[in-house]
Amino acid sequence: GVAICVERRDFREKVREQRVGASILFVVDGSRSMEARRRMAFAKGAVLSILEEAYCKRDQAGMVVFQDGEARVSLDFTRSVELAKKRLEELPVRGNTPLAQGLRVAYRYLRKEWMRNPDMLPVVVLLTDGKANDAVSEDPFQEAVRAAKMIKEAQIPAVVIDTETGFVRMRFAQEIADAMGASCVSLERLMPEKIGKMVHRIL
Repeated sequence: GVAICVERRDFREKVREQRVGASILFVVDGSRSMEARRRMAFAKGAVLSILEEAYCKRDQAGMVVFQDGEARVSLDFTRSVELAKKRLEELPVRGNTPLAQGLRVAYRYLRKEWMRNPDMLPVVVLLTDGKANDAVSEDPFQEAVRAAKMIKEAQIPAVVIDTETGFVRMRFAQEIADAMGASCVSLERLMPEKIGKMVHRIL
């Protein structure tokens, strides 16, 4: 019986929304193989493509490369296209495939960044054919599977890009993806500029 009836649905609250971009960590097999240069070229193209859109989406990208008995952070997280070009320009391909070590370095790096910035949205993009041949244990592949499970247990979203080529394929990359709780996509079906959209679908 009043002139104005105020109900619960009429109340509004002003909320300031902060956009948080994805922190996309490429984990790249840099070992010497038939498809190595193509794989590295794809990874570099994908990183630069994401960074070119980073201003709007607030994304950042970094890269871990594993090869020749070691794994290292070749590019710390950045939004700078120029810095990325400089760091990625002369990444060589060489040696064997320490896949487990690459995944462990990626896991530790993301954990450190996550502690520094709890709001970050981490994503792992692994480029490999899954053919691990260097490890601390006697079975390099099983060691890689165990390292992949660490990423799954940490609930880090991931995608595996299978770089295996040829008529007969072993599908090792698919097994690594299963251990990571990740989807697996063939490199032959992708263009570097499509990676950003795929990552945001995963998130």
